[in-house]
Amino acid sequence: MEAENVASEIRLMQEVELGGALGRKAAAEGFYQRGQDFAAWTVRIKAIPGLLEQRERALSIWRTRDIARLEKQVAEPGAEMQPLQLAREVIVVHPVVFE
Repeated sequence: MEAENVASEIRLMQEVELGGALGRKAAAEGFYQRGQDFAAWTVRIKAIPGLLEQRERALSIWRTRDIARLEKQVAEPGAEMQPLQLAREVIVVHPVVFE
């Protein structure tokens, strides 16, 4: 009976130790993941100035090229930009008699 109590006590101590080890492992994995996320965000943040410069260059090109073209198109509209001319035509409706 005494041997069973000792074995049961040892088993309980090992289970408690295992639970603690699993908890420490989960905490370490969480810290590692947070470090990985921080590193990824750091890379993204460092890339922001380059992205802004790229967008500003694209916007500048768009302004110089497309706005001048659009202003010319508005100043001298083609046929596709002219308002529609509505024609007044008479429509005759004849009654239909079903027999």
